[in-house]
Amino acid sequence: MEKRCIGKRGLHEKSDFNRAVEDLNGMITSGVISEFGEKLDTDLMRDLIVGAPKLRKKLVIIFDKQSKGMLPAMKRQNEETREEVLSMLDKVVNDVRFCLNPFDYIPVESYFIENGKIQAKDVEKIFEERDNIYLTNEEQKEVYEKCLEVRKVAEELLSMVRKYKVPGGLGSRTFPLDEGLNVRPLAVLECHSKGLFMQG
Repeated sequence: MEKRCIGKRGLHEKSDFNRAVEDLNGMITSGVISEFGEKLDTDLMRDLIVGAPKLRKKLVIIFDKQSKGMLPAMKRQNEETREEVLSMLDKVVNDVRFCLNPFDYIPVESYFIENGKIQAKDVEKIFEERDNIYLTNEEQKEVYEKCLEVRKVAEELLSMVRKYKVPGGLGSRTFPLDEGLNVRPLAVLECHSKGLFMQG
């Protein structure tokens, strides 16, 4: 069957996403990135989102070149510095993942840097689409249509509750038909002018 939209979920993912990007901007700054000898730009940001493979490789190459021709003591110092820098990079990558993992359906290409801040484009349509509720197969359609029938009956019963509303209680198992009554359709035995009689 053709996919059919039957409503909205009322999700709040967009506002959550905006907060995540705001938090990320507080953690991933130009100052932090300068520790790796880089500038915070769109390409670098996208690299960080996917785990920073390009930046990591670049840093490893730099340290490997520095180690050539060094004395053993200097090599050990260089290795310690390398591990420290890569550990810093791991923290940056983990910060990015922590903020953006709940939104892994946002394409990496949506992210960009503008005025030194992380931004995301074309996300309105993505969130709007995710908010839609779809029927995608015949089984879902069958259940949905049956639910509509049940809802119609429940609304008719509520209309009767309002119609036959009377003040005060009428016994331990007979309930007044007022707006606050929690009607359980399968428990209803009688509905008349004196109230609603339900199984206990």
